[in-house]
Amino acid sequence: MFRIYLTDDHAILREGLKALLRTDNELFVAGESGTGQGTIDAISKDQFDLLVLDLHLPDMDGLDVLLHVKNKEPTLPVLILSLHDDANLASRLLTAGASGYAVKDMPATQIIEAMRYTVRGGRFLSCEMALKIAENTTHTIKNKDLHARLTAREYSVFLKLVAGLSINSIARDLGISASTVSTHRAHILEKMDLSNNADLVRYAFTHNLLN
Repeated sequence: MFRIYLTDDHAILREGLKALLRTDNELFVAGESGTGQGTIDAISKDQFDLLVLDLHLPDMDGLDVLLHVKNKEPTLPVLILSLHDDANLASRLLTAGASGYAVKDMPATQIIEAMRYTVRGGRFLSCEMALKIAENTTHTIKNKDLHARLTAREYSVFLKLVAGLSINSIARDLGISASTVSTHRAHILEKMDLSNNADLVRYAFTHNLLN
């Protein structure tokens, strides 16, 4: 059987998936956590065949968990679970090392199928998400969106900057140093050919990137 590690801060979702898998002859939930650090600690101590990872965790950014896990266990498939049907985010997470992106309002059976697919080495996207990513790629090529130049980490910092968070707040959120955040900010401004945070906010507003 494939050993699954399940990370989500909502216990009810974890219980629901575990209930669906109790009679499954292939997939077995061998560990679970509601936090990013709990996930990192568990994966450093034990072997799993798939990490199912929620992006929104109480102690750290899901992207940071993904990057840490892929740095330590590069062959471990990671299936992202997200509340957001966001093609731009999905594309960046796949680039950062995720094996798939599933939205939580999918039927539970489809999420299970995504787990089956990614645990065997596949890359999962729903048909709708794959189409959106293809459309976004075409749009980016045609319109040269500057934010498409950013790495997954830089895009995460960019979104936090335009949301009004300070350098120190972003550092705490991502579990990195303030100097590292400042370096990311400098790279973002350089890649997007902008001068300051106000320019970033204007750009985000113009491109409908503000939540």
